[in-house]
Amino acid sequence: MKQILRIANDTLDNIYSPLSLSNKELYPLLSFEIISLVCTSFLLVFIGFNWRILVVKTFSNHAILLLIATSFLYMTLDLLLTLNSYYFGYAQSSSLLLCSFWSWMDRTLVCTSLLLVATASVQRYAFLFNAHLLRVRRTRWMIHYIPLMICMIYPAMFFLFLIIFYPCQQSSIDDAVYCSTPCYFQNPILISIDCILHSVIPLVTIISAHMILVCRIIRSMFRLNCQKIPLWKRQKQLISRLLTFFLCYVAAWSPSTVVFALETFTSPTFRSNQSIMKFLDYMSYISCPAQPFICLFIINEPIYFLKIKLQDLLQRCSKKRRAISVLS
Repeated sequence: MKQILRIANDTLDNIYSPLSLSNKELYPLLSFEIISLVCTSFLLVFIGFNWRILVVKTFSNHAILLLIATSFLYMTLDLLLTLNSYYFGYAQSSSLLLCSFWSWMDRTLVCTSLLLVATASVQRYAFLFNAHLLRVRRTRWMIHYIPLMICMIYPAMFFLFLIIFYPCQQSSIDDAVYCSTPCYFQNPILISIDCILHSVIPLVTIISAHMILVCRIIRSMFRLNCQKIPLWKRQKQLISRLLTFFLCYVAAWSPSTVVFALETFTSPTFRSNQSIMKFLDYMSYISCPAQPFICLFIINEPIYFLKIKLQDLLQRCSKKRRAISVLS
């Protein structure tokens, strides 16, 4: 238990304390956040203009829309505070209210992202192979809407209690230059529950659901005869999209989760390596900004829209060049 408590405090210290980042490390992270914000804004605007097709008539895109919105909140609120503390080397306002809000927001948005993808991974199986269940309103609410509502409400309520209302003695931060860890991390049982429920189980669910889904699709492909070649091609495209989404998402979120689990149950020598710590710290802040780009593998309409616009632009440019060459 003492080992788990020490590891958890070290983990959260890396989140709320200012690790020394050089300009070569800070500016790429800031640049990536700006690019991700542009991508996120474009996706939200595109979905807004195509709301009926992409959201109302497509249940599988509901979780993707919530994931994009969560990423937008993370980048505009949580990550900006983090980058600000990295730039100045301290939190400019380390009041108890701000630090509590920062801790609650960070844990809530990260947990919400993982739960949304885990839920969407399980629901996608029903969308592909049991679509008839969604035709019944009661069943649709039970297997689709209510799980998504739980993913949005549960993390906020859970961490609101642990960070704001949990009866423990918060560390004094009057003279501190950065925010301290939430005081509930002094309880090893709560640390273990938080790690298992909000990191390990969602990641294992995502991996298992996607592997089962891909195996089921491959199995159905071999049942098709040669007369259904177009359907075969669509199935291959679906597999490639699912695998790309799955591999990118797991690659973004698994390092910190795996290393934390290994430290907890095996040897605590990982965090003594500064290069590993810096890599994990970078991955933890790149995960949410990378989600909008990963979502493009599931929602292909924005890519097709940009591709058509680019082709139209190139055709207009070529026509103008031909007209100029003829006149000359």
